[in-house]
Amino acid sequence: MIYKPITPAQLVWHNSDQPYSPQFEDIYFSKENAFAETDYVFIQQNQLIKRWQQWNISKPFVILETGFGTGLNFLATWVSYS
Repeated sequence: MIYKPITPAQLVWHNSDQPYSPQFEDIYFSKENAFAETDYVFIQQNQLIKRWQQWNISKPFVILETGFGTGLNFLATWVSYS
């Protein structure tokens, strides 16, 4: 197996307080409604609600995230599962 090194993200700041990725031409999070964005991007796009409904509780359900960031994905997952 050939491994390729991870290229660090390029980050610039718009208006001194908005992290932005020039590579993807996208902001890192919404200042207006970060929770709604996290719900759409993380919860819905990973189909977590549907997958929990089909989950066999005798097996672990594991979510792996490589960066904790603001912790919003963690909190959204907790709220959605509760």
